Amino acid sequence: MIERSKLKAGYAADDGAALHFIDGNLAKAVSSRRHAFAYLVEECGEKAAQQKLTTIYLG
Repeated sequence: MIERSKLKAGYAADDGAALHFIDGNLAKAVSSRRHAFAYLVEECGEKAAQQKLTTIYLG
């Protein structure tokens, strides 16, 4: 039997969004488009779940 590896948590960003990291930690998410966001993606059971992060619209 082959064990299925777990999905590691990570970040995703829509086109027009960016993630700013300081020392390997997420400092903020920014966007140049009103409807572009960043997400934290984690395994939830056998599915991937995404949590929308607060994203600062830069205008």
